[in-house]
This record gives sequence, structure tokens and C-alpha cells, in this order.
Amino acid sequence: MLINTRFKIGDECYYVYTKKQRYPFLVKIGRVTFDSSRKNKIMYDTDFNDDDGSFSMYVGMPEKNLFETYEEAEKYLQSIQ
Repeated sequence: MLINTRFKIGDECYYVYTKKQRYPFLVKIGRVTFDSSRKNKIMYDTDFNDDDGSFSMYVGMPEKNLFETYEEAEKYLQSIQ
């Protein structure tokens, strides 16, 4: 089975997960998982081999909370606040 994902390993994007954030977090995709037990959700984890510390580390990020640009992420964050 072939599953097309919005983001690929190594992609940089922005993550918004709570309305309490002050700004979107820059993340780098390190792993993509498909969980059939959770209604076929695609989930993303950050790259844990980030040596320079420029990326935040998160696991289990749903695709709906990831954005290609800072502007898209900031607009979404403002809409949920």
C-alpha cells in the first residue's frame, strides 16, 4: 500500500498545537508513522538528531497541526486564540 503524506522526512515546517503558544514552532520531520488503530491517522515525529538545537522536539504531531509556512501557521494560531 502506498500512502502519500503531506510532509516527508527531512522537511522543515511549523507546528501549532495549543492556543496558548505565542508563536508557531519550527520543526524538522524525522519520522512518519501510520496508525491504523487510531482511525488511520498519519503522525509525525521530529528529527531527534538535530545537533545544533535549532528545532523543537515533538512526537505524535498530527498532520492538521503542521504548516508549510510561518504565515499559514501564524494565521491558524490567531484563529484558535
